[in-house]
Amino acid sequence: MLLVGGAAPTSAVAAWTAPVTLSAGGRQANSAQVGIDAQGDAVFVWRRFDGTNWRIQARARSAAGTLSSIQNLSAPGQNASHPQVAVDADGDAVFTWERFDGTKWRIQARARSAAGALGPVQTLSAAGRHATLPQLGVDSAGNAVFVWQRSDGTNWRVQAVGRSATGALGPVQTLSAAGQDAVRAQVAVDPAGRAVFTWERYPGIQARARTAAGALSGVQFLSNGYSPQVGVDAHGNAVFAWNRHVSSPSEPRGATRVQARARSAGGALSPIQTIIDPGPGGGGCGCNPQVAVDPTGDAVFSWEWISDYLESFYWVQVRARSASGTLSPIQSLTDEAGHERGRDAQVGIDAAGNALVTWDFGPGVAAQVRSASGALGPLQTFPVSARPFPQVAVNGAGNAVITWQNSNGTNSVVQAAAGP
Repeated sequence: MLLVGGAAPTSAVAAWTAPVTLSAGGRQANSAQVGIDAQGDAVFVWRRFDGTNWRIQARARSAAGTLSSIQNLSAPGQNASHPQVAVDADGDAVFTWERFDGTKWRIQARARSAAGALGPVQTLSAAGRHATLPQLGVDSAGNAVFVWQRSDGTNWRVQAVGRSATGALGPVQTLSAAGQDAVRAQVAVDPAGRAVFTWERYPGIQARARTAAGALSGVQFLSNGYSPQVGVDAHGNAVFAWNRHVSSPSEPRGATRVQARARSAGGALSPIQTIIDPGPGGGGCGCNPQVAVDPTGDAVFSWEWISDYLESFYWVQVRARSASGTLSPIQSLTDEAGHERGRDAQVGIDAAGNALVTWDFGPGVAAQVRSASGALGPLQTFPVSARPFPQVAVNGAGNAVITWQNSNGTNSVVQAAAGP
């Protein structure tokens, strides 16, 4: 699907390909992720049970729809989990995951060229302590920055390392201070290799930047809150999103808002903005925020709005923020689609600011375009028989790929669909 111009495309429904199953049958496969290059070629990663252990696997899909063979990324003999992938403009991919070494969980990585050649497995985290939940980003040349959390024996600390496109690893850097757990780290990398990190450390959200050469900025406190996300534009300016419990006496316990804040490449922080608020006396929850940022700094947020404690209804909603900080109206995609439920929303964005949101609406996966001007395109749905946990990747030209898990009646499998 091509997401160009100010108006939503009218042929989006017809443009989507039929779903294709990526993983082999016979064993469980799940936890799919996807990245896409400038030409629309996609690389997928997931984990699959081999009968003894969970292994990390990958497969590519050309823009024309040709699938590569399935490749095993992690070694047999121990469980591997939490796979992630990032793809550069030329289609070279870098993967990361966590794997048990027999004593502790370690962070590993591996590269795949656009032609399909695999590099060696590299272990990123030191032995002796658990390290989990890796994330990564790549720049336009294929240089990668990884982040994860690792125990120091008392608390979780956030660590990072850079990897050049040729495979050279830099030194591991500890980003968070000792004395409190620092968890749920995220990273976004701009085309020039500058990285912005965010994580959760009591009592709230922190951030730190890293130059392409590896120099670290100071740690900045963004807000009280949890579950941070971050995106960056082409110049290293970042936009963050997170959840924050409402503490006003007029709000019921559990009410949650989504908030955001921007950081310039030079480190200046904008004011905090509330993206959605339960309002006085409201009991709703704006949960699981996501953010995508285009090259000029315009951002689109997605989240789930849960109406009450009983979760009677939950909707997927979106809102945009211009690079200058202006917020658009909130739009409820599930209302527009006639759905009463929607969850697990993900968002991607193209170079013109057109966004694609995908979510689980109960009996299937939904996808819908929001143009840069706010127009909503036609709804595309794919039936599923299991909770799909969809993921999305969008390149600068607006080519989109989504992936999810489904059931074949016996096992979970990984599936995907794409635009032309």
